Amino acid sequence: MAGLYFHIPFCSQKCHYCNFFSQPAKELLPRYIESVCKEIALQKEYLQSPVRTIYFGGGTPSLLEENHFKKIFHAIHRHLNTDPDETTIEVNPNDITASYIRMLRHTGFNRLSMGIQSFSDTDLQWLNRSHTGAQARQAYTTAREGGFRNISIDLIYGMPIQNINTWKKQIETAMQLRPEHLSAYALTVEKGTALAHFIHKGIYPPVSDETLAEDFALLCKILKREGYTHYEVSNFALPGYEAKHNASYWDQTHYLGIGASAHSYNGTSRQWNVAAINKYMEHINRGEIPSEKEELTLSDQLNEYVLTSLRTAAGCNLSHISTVYGKTEKERIKKNATRYIQTGLLSCNKNILKTTQKGWFYIDGIAAELFTG
Repeated sequence: MAGLYFHIPFCSQKCHYCNFFSQPAKELLPRYIESVCKEIALQKEYLQSPVRTIYFGGGTPSLLEENHFKKIFHAIHRHLNTDPDETTIEVNPNDITASYIRMLRHTGFNRLSMGIQSFSDTDLQWLNRSHTGAQARQAYTTAREGGFRNISIDLIYGMPIQNINTWKKQIETAMQLRPEHLSAYALTVEKGTALAHFIHKGIYPPVSDETLAEDFALLCKILKREGYTHYEVSNFALPGYEAKHNASYWDQTHYLGIGASAHSYNGTSRQWNVAAINKYMEHINRGEIPSEKEELTLSDQLNEYVLTSLRTAAGCNLSHISTVYGKTEKERIKKNATRYIQTGLLSCNKNILKTTQKGWFYIDGIAAELFTG
């Protein structure tokens, strides 16, 4: 099994919190699609396993039109061994119409990831999102009526203008829609974003970790009550609707990233394309892949396994660590995890180290304490 990711780095406007690579240069889109198709051919030997998941992310992939998708999928089927059972596209609510949904279904998409972020117009304006709460609800209804039976929605918590009650209302509104999947992310202040500027200037206060933890705990409580499985730190799903493509990033499945700034992973190395649209296209048109590469040492691979596994409900298999990385590493990790087990942030049963409900919010810091090297 392998995953295939496409980065579509175009947006109609930049959200205040976003540090993903994207530009409002839609006039470059036709040339960019041609370059993407050429890169598929150039990268055709990268994956050794059939492609089982395809994901279009961005940016705003829902800016693409039917002819763009046709060209990309033609290149996929021509050059890659594909047998996808999950094909996802990220969409903005204000791009959704009944005809667009029909086109996506006809093209082969069977899963939507809808960037709602909030149903509150106040929140959305503060985030500089391009849709309204009413548009978000209508887009969801349109997608459902158009035949999509696997819809994920994104929400953001921890905005300085939110409080616990307004956050609760967002969760409850989402539960009224009953999506198969929900991703919820704490608002983070990324360097170079408009949000970082606002906080640096004192226009808005930073949100405390205590507030974020309270928001997260409420989210977990409500979704558990509603029957959702908390299968990864930021992701919740109704049984059987866990995101297969996203699991590639958490369970060391190999994946190929196509497009400017896209990342790829083959088990022993990572590579990433240049984060510049024109430079990306220039190199691809010369038959070159404009990427940098990092070879992963055994220590790198172990640390990645510890981090990604502890972020999931499946947990970190200490027997696997012993087999692949050595008994010494297993014992070291088990020893270092003891204080987190004693404080209730981790649990260990039958050599499976897991994050507890109490520990989810702190897992990145905990995992770092278990790293080797």
